[in-house]
Amino acid sequence: NLDGSYQATYTATISGAYEISVKLLREGGLSAEYFENVWFFYTPVQVAIDPQINHNWGTGLITATAADYVSIRWQGKVKPYFTETYTFYLTSDDGAKLWVE
Repeated sequence: NLDGSYQATYTATISGAYEISVKLLREGGLSAEYFENVWFFYTPVQVAIDPQINHNWGTGLITATAADYVSIRWQGKVKPYFTETYTFYLTSDDGAKLWVE
């Protein structure tokens, strides 16, 4: 696919069908999926590699047609340059969640 992802179907040796989805890691940022709803429903209206997540949209458009009720899923890996404590933080006027695994 154009967003660097691909899908394959695999049948294991134990009876049953399994579906596997894998994303290709690329340098330069986190994979972003932009949805024009707050539940991450349906196909993203925009996909990108965001080199930095430091946005302030104010009252402007977030996607090509939406300024509100938008959700964004960033995924990827963060590779620190130094061995030290790092702090991830976020602010939002409507709500936000941060998961780090």
